[in-house]
Amino acid sequence: MKRRNFFRWVGASWFVSVLLNVTAAYSNQKGKSLSAIKKTVLLSDLPTRSDGFVVVGTATVLDQAGFLKIQIAGNPVLVIRDPAQKNTLRAVGQTCTHAGCLVDWNAEEKKLECPCHDSEFSIDGKVLQGPAKKALPIYPAKLENNTVLLKSN
Repeated sequence: MKRRNFFRWVGASWFVSVLLNVTAAYSNQKGKSLSAIKKTVLLSDLPTRSDGFVVVGTATVLDQAGFLKIQIAGNPVLVIRDPAQKNTLRAVGQTCTHAGCLVDWNAEEKKLECPCHDSEFSIDGKVLQGPAKKALPIYPAKLENNTVLLKSN
């Protein structure tokens, strides 16, 4: 094999591997624009109020992104507006109880979906479809004025 052909193969292989990684990284976003993907907030980095709740964001940001991502003791949590009750917030653990993959919120179908093995969960964490058998953990969340509050239990 000539040196030129060798470097062409190496370059093409590198390009394909980068393309696959970029595609995989954004495939779980289910059509959301990149501006809707928000940074994760660590609950431990935020001040706690006297009632045990922590301010984690605003309703404006929540509505723009469709969800807020929070970390509670290293566990990812999604904060979502309840589609049936617009003034009610739900905070649900994002780690699937089957194999530990991160579930995503499907706003169109109003359920949480695991991309690994197709488990589905309701907005209150209950299993709708397996293979997961255990519900997702839920956390107290509420909306006061334009402020999103979360309690780590």
